Amino acid sequence: MVQIDATYEGDLNCTAEHVPSGVTLTTDAPEDNHGRGESFSPTDLVATALVQLQLVRCAIGLWTDLVRPYLKLELGAIANCFPQKIV
Repeated sequence: MVQIDATYEGDLNCTAEHVPSGVTLTTDAPEDNHGRGESFSPTDLVATALVQLQLVRCAIGLWTDLVRPYLKLELGAIANCFPQKIV
């Protein structure tokens, strides 16, 4: 399992570092959840990860340079009050 270090920075912002590569990302709560909406929200990242998982699985299954550049999925989000759901 890869090491990921996550830190709460305050003001509903977090950072996470993918330790092997040194790449970092930030999250911010959305405006409808008391944040500023300046970056991906944590639930945006969950949904994005699911979409990217499917794209990668398709690319592996279709392992050809003729098909791979044309794979694209669009993602929509519905913001709800608590409890939060990914639909």
